[in-house]
Amino acid sequence: MLFTKPGYGAFTEAVCNGVRVLYVARDDWPEEPWLSHWLLEYGNGIKISRQQLATGELMAPLQELLAQSLKPPQPPTGIAEAVEWLERLGC
Repeated sequence: MLFTKPGYGAFTEAVCNGVRVLYVARDDWPEEPWLSHWLLEYGNGIKISRQQLATGELMAPLQELLAQSLKPPQPPTGIAEAVEWLERLGC
């Protein structure tokens, strides 16, 4: 299990390795909605509020996260996708 804030590296590593993610809201970061959506689509994650973190209210979200069926790890295909995209551009 990974306990973190939303971030490209943390979320992609977790999904590619089949690791559950408990993450703290980062509502002031513009990329969070898309990263959170991607994490929930391809991996396992639960978002907690900063208030929950500050007060230590972690038991219920942890139990909810552990109750999720573990999704299979996703292959790291980013390099192949980037090469394909560049080839389409004629680079």
